[in-house]
Amino acid sequence: MSEAIFIAMLVFLFVGAIDLLDTMPRLVNRAFAFAKKPSALVLSALGATAVTNAMTSNQSATSFIVGDAFSRRFDGAGVPRPLLSRSIEDTGTMLESLVPWHATALFMVATLGVPVSAYAPWQLLSLFNFAFAILFALFGQGRLHRPAPSKEASS
Repeated sequence: MSEAIFIAMLVFLFVGAIDLLDTMPRLVNRAFAFAKKPSALVLSALGATAVTNAMTSNQSATSFIVGDAFSRRFDGAGVPRPLLSRSIEDTGTMLESLVPWHATALFMVATLGVPVSAYAPWQLLSLFNFAFAILFALFGQGRLHRPAPSKEASS
Protein backbone atom coordinates (compact mmCIF):
# COMPACT_ATOMS: atom_id res chain seq x y z
CA MET A 1 0.00 0.00 0.00
CA SER A 2 2.93 2.35 0.59
CA GLU A 3 3.77 2.34 -3.13
CA ALA A 4 0.23 3.45 -4.05
CA ILE A 5 0.32 6.22 -1.46
CA PHE A 6 3.73 7.36 -2.70
CA ILE A 7 2.52 7.44 -6.32
CA ALA A 8 -0.61 9.36 -5.30
CA MET A 9 1.55 11.90 -3.49
CA LEU A 10 3.75 12.29 -6.58
CA VAL A 11 0.67 12.82 -8.76
CA PHE A 12 -0.65 15.57 -6.49
CA LEU A 13 2.83 17.13 -6.29
CA PHE A 14 2.86 17.22 -10.10
CA VAL A 15 -0.64 18.71 -10.21
CA GLY A 16 0.36 21.33 -7.66
CA ALA A 17 3.46 22.26 -9.63
CA ILE A 18 1.61 22.75 -12.91
CA ASP A 19 -1.05 24.73 -11.04
CA LEU A 20 1.56 26.97 -9.42
CA LEU A 21 3.16 27.64 -12.81
CA ASP A 22 -0.27 28.19 -14.46
CA THR A 23 0.87 25.77 -17.15
CA MET A 24 -2.36 24.05 -18.13
CA PRO A 25 -4.51 27.16 -18.74
CA ARG A 26 -1.76 28.56 -20.98
CA LEU A 27 -1.46 25.29 -22.87
CA VAL A 28 -5.22 25.01 -23.28
CA ASN A 29 -5.50 28.60 -24.52
CA ARG A 30 -2.90 27.90 -27.22
CA ALA A 31 -3.90 24.37 -28.15
CA PHE A 32 -7.64 25.01 -28.20
CA ALA A 33 -7.69 28.56 -29.56
CA PHE A 34 -9.90 27.28 -32.39
CA ALA A 35 -12.67 26.36 -29.94
CA LYS A 36 -14.80 29.49 -29.91
CA LYS A 37 -18.30 27.99 -29.90
CA PRO A 38 -19.61 26.22 -26.77
CA SER A 39 -19.95 22.92 -28.64
CA ALA A 40 -16.31 23.03 -29.77
CA LEU A 41 -15.23 23.93 -26.25
CA VAL A 42 -17.12 20.97 -24.75
CA LEU A 43 -15.70 18.62 -27.40
CA SER A 44 -12.21 19.92 -26.60
CA ALA A 45 -12.75 19.25 -22.90
CA LEU A 46 -13.97 15.73 -23.68
CA GLY A 47 -10.88 15.02 -25.78
CA ALA A 48 -8.47 16.57 -23.30
CA THR A 49 -10.02 14.54 -20.50
CA ALA A 50 -9.63 11.29 -22.45
CA VAL A 51 -5.98 11.96 -23.28
CA THR A 52 -5.08 13.19 -19.79
CA ASN A 53 -6.79 10.26 -18.08
CA ALA A 54 -5.14 7.75 -20.38
CA MET A 55 -1.72 9.33 -19.80
CA THR A 56 -1.97 9.79 -16.02
CA SER A 57 -4.11 6.73 -15.23
CA ASN A 58 -5.63 8.79 -12.44
CA GLN A 59 -9.13 10.28 -12.60
CA SER A 60 -8.49 12.55 -9.61
CA ALA A 61 -5.47 14.13 -11.29
CA THR A 62 -7.41 14.39 -14.54
CA SER A 63 -10.26 16.20 -12.81
CA PHE A 64 -7.88 18.72 -11.25
CA ILE A 65 -5.80 19.26 -14.39
CA VAL A 66 -8.59 19.52 -16.95
CA GLY A 67 -10.97 21.32 -14.60
CA ASP A 68 -8.40 23.99 -13.83
CA ALA A 69 -7.21 24.25 -17.41
CA PHE A 70 -10.67 24.70 -18.96
CA SER A 71 -12.47 26.65 -16.23
CA ARG A 72 -11.39 30.06 -17.55
CA ARG A 73 -12.27 29.12 -21.13
CA PHE A 74 -15.73 27.95 -20.06
CA ASP A 75 -16.25 31.12 -18.01
CA GLY A 76 -15.10 33.29 -20.91
CA ALA A 77 -17.47 31.56 -23.33
CA GLY A 78 -20.38 31.79 -20.89
CA VAL A 79 -20.63 28.02 -20.58
CA PRO A 80 -21.63 26.97 -17.06
CA ARG A 81 -19.05 25.07 -15.03
CA PRO A 82 -21.40 22.17 -14.24
CA LEU A 83 -21.12 21.30 -17.93
CA LEU A 84 -17.33 21.16 -17.57
CA SER A 85 -17.71 18.86 -14.58
CA ARG A 86 -20.09 16.62 -16.46
CA SER A 87 -17.77 16.53 -19.48
CA ILE A 88 -14.85 15.45 -17.32
CA GLU A 89 -16.94 12.67 -15.84
CA ASP A 90 -18.49 11.66 -19.18
CA THR A 91 -15.10 10.83 -20.60
CA GLY A 92 -12.75 10.35 -17.66
CA THR A 93 -14.75 8.00 -15.48
CA MET A 94 -16.14 6.01 -18.37
CA LEU A 95 -12.70 5.56 -19.94
CA GLU A 96 -11.00 4.10 -16.86
CA SER A 97 -12.04 0.49 -17.40
CA LEU A 98 -11.13 0.55 -21.10
CA VAL A 99 -7.51 1.73 -20.80
CA PRO A 100 -5.52 -1.46 -20.13
CA TRP A 101 -2.88 0.22 -17.91
CA HIS A 102 -5.39 2.16 -15.79
CA ALA A 103 -5.81 1.05 -12.18
CA THR A 104 -9.53 0.41 -12.72
CA ALA A 105 -8.86 -1.83 -15.73
CA LEU A 106 -6.10 -3.67 -13.87
CA PHE A 107 -8.51 -4.30 -11.00
CA MET A 108 -11.17 -5.58 -13.39
CA VAL A 109 -8.69 -7.83 -15.20
CA ALA A 110 -7.51 -9.30 -11.89
CA THR A 111 -11.07 -9.71 -10.59
CA LEU A 112 -12.64 -11.12 -13.74
CA GLY A 113 -9.59 -13.06 -14.89
CA VAL A 114 -10.03 -11.92 -18.50
CA PRO A 115 -8.16 -9.32 -20.57
CA VAL A 116 -9.62 -5.88 -21.28
CA SER A 117 -10.27 -6.90 -24.88
CA ALA A 118 -12.64 -9.64 -23.66
CA TYR A 119 -14.91 -7.40 -21.60
CA ALA A 120 -14.53 -4.10 -23.52
CA PRO A 121 -17.34 -4.83 -26.02
CA TRP A 122 -19.68 -5.37 -23.07
CA GLN A 123 -18.91 -2.00 -21.49
CA LEU A 124 -22.07 -0.68 -23.07
CA LEU A 125 -22.60 2.15 -20.59
CA SER A 126 -19.12 3.50 -21.28
CA LEU A 127 -19.34 3.09 -25.04
CA PHE A 128 -22.81 4.65 -25.32
CA ASN A 129 -21.81 7.43 -22.96
CA PHE A 130 -18.92 8.47 -25.23
CA ALA A 131 -21.27 8.65 -28.22
CA PHE A 132 -23.99 10.54 -26.38
CA ALA A 133 -21.54 13.01 -24.83
CA ILE A 134 -20.25 13.89 -28.31
CA LEU A 135 -23.74 14.09 -29.83
CA PHE A 136 -25.05 16.23 -26.98
CA ALA A 137 -22.08 18.58 -27.35
CA LEU A 138 -22.58 18.87 -31.12
CA PHE A 139 -26.30 19.52 -30.93
CA GLY A 140 -26.31 21.55 -27.71
CA GLN A 141 -28.56 19.14 -25.85
CA GLY A 142 -28.21 18.95 -22.09
CA ARG A 143 -26.34 22.24 -22.03
CA LEU A 144 -27.07 24.39 -19.05
CA HIS A 145 -27.59 28.01 -19.99
CA ARG A 146 -26.86 30.94 -17.79
CA PRO A 147 -29.78 33.31 -17.49
CA ALA A 148 -29.31 36.57 -19.33
CA PRO A 149 -28.46 39.43 -17.01
CA SER A 150 -31.48 41.55 -16.22
CA LYS A 151 -31.51 45.20 -17.21
CA GLU A 152 -32.10 46.18 -13.61
CA ALA A 153 -28.95 44.37 -12.44
CA SER A 154 -26.78 46.10 -15.03
CA SER A 155 -28.09 49.58 -14.21
